[in-house]
This record gives sequence, C-alpha cells and structure tokens, in this order.
Amino acid sequence: MADKKRSCIIGKDEIKMILPHNEPFLFVDGVYEMVPGESILAFKDVQENHCQGHFPGNPIFPGVFIVESLAQACGILALADNPGTGVLFRGIDAKFRWVVRPGETLLLEAEIVERRKSLWIFDAEAWISDSGSRVRVANVKISAIAG
Repeated sequence: MADKKRSCIIGKDEIKMILPHNEPFLFVDGVYEMVPGESILAFKDVQENHCQGHFPGNPIFPGVFIVESLAQACGILALADNPGTGVLFRGIDAKFRWVVRPGETLLLEAEIVERRKSLWIFDAEAWISDSGSRVRVANVKISAIAG
C-alpha cells in the first residue's frame, strides 16, 4: 500500500477537482511530489477489485489500467493550474516490463519534455518497490492536448 514514510501533497478529493474522472475510473490515489510545469510523482494502490477476472487465480492489474494511471498523473500535472479543463490523449507508446498485483503500490512518475500552447508531451514511468529496489513496470510516452 502507499508508502507510509511519505505524505501526500494532493489527495483523492483534490484530484477529483482537477481531473474529470471519478470512481471507479479514477486511477490515481494521491500525489507525493509535484513541480508545476515540470514533473509529478503520484501513486495508485492496486486492489483485488481492479484485477477482477484478469486472471482468475492469478490476478494482474491490466496494462491498460497502468497506462490510464500514468495518463491521469500526466493530466494532474498538466491541469493543476487549470482544473476541470480536460485533456484528450492523442498518442501513447508503451512498453511493459513487469506485472502489478493486488496489494502493490504502483508509483507513477512523469515529466513534461515538450510543451507547445495546448500540447504536452510527457515521458512517464510506472514502477513498484520490491525489497527496496525499483522494479520498472512500464515506460510510456504520452502526448495530450487541452480540450
């Protein structure tokens, strides 16, 4: 579950004011760090119900939910200064390297690598902590426009 040594600077209620998403399709539980206009470190606590049916007896957090979690973290970074605007994701390039299981905390790290008017391009990475070392789950390049 969430890192007890860290405290959230943005909680779920504030995230709901920034993003147009709500339960059960809200895939960011909190933000640990954010430098507006630059980078974000957020997290998702993966629960059994997120993996229901994927796969029976061997539950795995679906890759599309990992991408959605990263996209929402990028949305928080892009919209923190302009809540409720909305972001349309126009391109994603993802590589998966590990599986995420119920009970694990997915860490979501993203940085803006380019910005032109209403277009953002992000480099994002999802990872979990395994015995103190980082295990990379996915690398994602996301581009988005304000909608």
